[in-house]
This record gives sequence, structure tokens and C-alpha cells, in this order.
Amino acid sequence: MKSPKGFRGKYFSLAAILALSTTITLANDVKSMVDTKKDDTTKVAYSDSEELTPKTDELNVVVISKKIKATKSKVYSASKNYVSATNVTDNVSIITSQEIKLRGITTVNQALNSLPGVSVTSSGGLGTVSSLFLQGFSNKYTLVLVDGVRYNDPTNTSGARLENIMIDDVERIEVIKGAQSGVWGADAAAGIVNIITKEAKVGSRATAGVEIGSYKYKSLTASVSHKTHTFDALLSVLRITQDGFSAKATKGINLNQYEKDPYQNTTVNLKTGYWLNSDNRIEFGYHDINSLTHYDAGYNDPNSNGRNDYRSKSGYLKYKSYIGRHSVEATLSQSYFNSIELDATSGIKQSIGKTPSFELKDSFKYNKNGALVFGAVYGQRKVDYTKVGSSEKNKNDSSKAIYLNNTYRYNNLVLSQALRYDAFSAFNNKLTGKVGAKYLFNDKLNVYI
Repeated sequence: MKSPKGFRGKYFSLAAILALSTTITLANDVKSMVDTKKDDTTKVAYSDSEELTPKTDELNVVVISKKIKATKSKVYSASKNYVSATNVTDNVSIITSQEIKLRGITTVNQALNSLPGVSVTSSGGLGTVSSLFLQGFSNKYTLVLVDGVRYNDPTNTSGARLENIMIDDVERIEVIKGAQSGVWGADAAAGIVNIITKEAKVGSRATAGVEIGSYKYKSLTASVSHKTHTFDALLSVLRITQDGFSAKATKGINLNQYEKDPYQNTTVNLKTGYWLNSDNRIEFGYHDINSLTHYDAGYNDPNSNGRNDYRSKSGYLKYKSYIGRHSVEATLSQSYFNSIELDATSGIKQSIGKTPSFELKDSFKYNKNGALVFGAVYGQRKVDYTKVGSSEKNKNDSSKAIYLNNTYRYNNLVLSQALRYDAFSAFNNKLTGKVGAKYLFNDKLNVYI
């Protein structure tokens, strides 16, 4: 079988995996803006990297291997602001790039499956449809973010398509279990998965890598980055191809007699930022995935042929301003999804979804133990779809929301409150609240509600 995108050859299995990695590092001694601004009391006291109570040791919420040294952690997803993981009154799990590398994890699905209370199932090999279950809830109730931008596809009733997100560019994954609608809205009823990609490091750097494996698996990666005291940028490209196998093949039967289900994925990630001055910064990010997945379309038929051509693009433009005790952010973002069933004979042939949004947020640190985040957001969901044998149709709706959440720590007691009001054009308006508390007995034992 020949693929329209270059999959050719017969099935074979390599006796070992060949890995070739080339790294070129051009190091500069230029310090980052954050380092050079440590004398700026405003930036140090109220920047994103500030902890709510910096003198208190962190709890270990990171998935730690014996070879990994425990480090302090900050969490963004619980309150839309970076706070110490100790001061989050939710069930938090974090997996870092160090853990990912050490354990040989190759996909986001594998990384999530390694976390307690998280389960990811797949209908076949690499790139086939997967389902995320967070504490028993299906993934349509889980909000998925990529660098803070919503990744839930409005055309897909099952939520975000995690199977197409590769792991190479991931710096860390935050998982907040439990209802988060009071902070993020109705689509976070089961929790949040926030995938944070890597950023540029000080100096000029370039990396390239090649991996080859069974089923004619090939992975090519390349990245370049540059960071000075005022400017930083990172561009990475990932290309994966694999011949695959039939997921519906009978157990014990030679796979060579069945048609293959190949997969290919090209991912481009760009992140850049520029300090206008010591208190104002502008950031831009772009994430692009282009994949082609072959799958068994017929019921219990390993030779049936189905192909899905998928494209997702997400981007954001963000302006940050540090004013006294306030950190103000204005963010314009959009996610775009285009799914085409190349061999469809019935049902939906093509679907296109867009989710543009604008958010204005203020993080106010009113004292060393308390932080208040409040803001407003306007978003749209635009869906166009075409069924086999029919004309294009569309469904559009919008939402407006205002939110407020507060985190305060008094000695070993942490308290959090959140309130959000959503006004929907297609649904009933909703007021959602949330109250949380945590008591820290020591750095290894705590109780939260």
C-alpha cells in the first residue's frame, strides 16, 4: 500500500534502536533579563516567578525518580498565576522534562499515563484516537492547554486530540485534578492538563537528533535558540514517520499479511519575547501540528482503510506590564483545527474549528502571603463542517466571563477562593464558585479539601 504522503516499504522489526544525537552549543556569558533585574524590587517581588511564601520549603509534587533531585515547583494552572506548589489547595501532579528523558517517554499520552489518577487509552498505534480519563471523567470534561492556550477542539465531542502532541518540546506537564470551573470555565469540570513547551536558554544554541526504531520508525528533530538580556527566541521542528501495524490483527497471526497503518507528524514550535524596558514585555508563541493517520475503519477488519489528515495551529500574542504590586497581562490567542476524513463514505467529511479569545488579567500581590487574580475574557467557538454528499454547515457561539480568585497563607494553613461568572450565547449563564483549604503538618504531610 502506498501513502499519499510518502509512506512506503514493507514491515520489518529492528533488533535494536539506533539513536544518533548531535548537539551544538554556542554559550554566551550574557545574563538573562530576570538575572539582571534582581535589583529591581518591583520585578523581583511581583514577577511570575515569585513564590507566595518564599521562605517555606516546597512539598514534592513532582514525579520523582531516584536519580532526580527534588526541586521547588510552581504551578500556574490552579489560579492563572504562578504560585508555590505548596500553596495550591488542589490535587497537583507535575512531570518534568528531566523525568520524561530519564524514563524514555516518547509521547504525551505515555507521560500522562504515568501519573496517578490519570488514564489514557488508545485505539491503536502511534497517532490513533486516544481518550483521556481524569479521575474517571472522560476528556471532554478536561481542559487541555498548550502554553496556556486552549487546545480543546470544538469540532471533536471527545475533547482535545492529545495523540498528535509529541513530547520532544515539552518542558513540563501540570495536571490539576478536580473541578476547576471556578477558575477556567465549564470545560474544566474534571480538571486541567497544561502542557508547557521549552523556552530559550541564555546564549546561542542549536540541537539536532535522529532516532530509528521498529516498524520503520524515524524521528528527526532540530532546534535553534538565542537569548540575551532583552530578547529570547526558540524555534524547533520535529518530523516523525512510521509504517505502523494493524491494530485489529488477530493475536498470534503474522502481521505481514495485513495492511499497515502508517503515521506521520510534522510539528513546529516557536516562542519569542522582548523586554521593551524593565517593566514591560511582549511575547509571541506559535504551535503547528500537521499529521496523517491511517487506521482500520471497518468493524474488526484489519485490512480496512481509513485516513485522517489533521492540522492544528495555536498561537498567542501577550503583553505584560509590572506596575507596583500588579502584574497586568493582555493576551490575544486562537486555536485552529482542520480534520479531513480522506476515505469517508458517510458522516462528516471535513470539520474546521476555531477558538479565538481575548483576556485581560491582573495579578495583585497584596502582601507576602496573599495574591489576588482577577480578569475578564471573551471567547468564540466557530465550527464549519461538511458531511458526505451535503453542503457546508456552520455553528458559532460566544462567551464572556469575569473571574476572581484569591490565595492566602497563614502559617501552615492555606486558603483559596474562586468565583467566576460566564455568559453564553448558546447556553444558560452560569455562576461558579470554589473554596479550598490545605493544612501543612510538615514538608511531607498535608491535608486538603
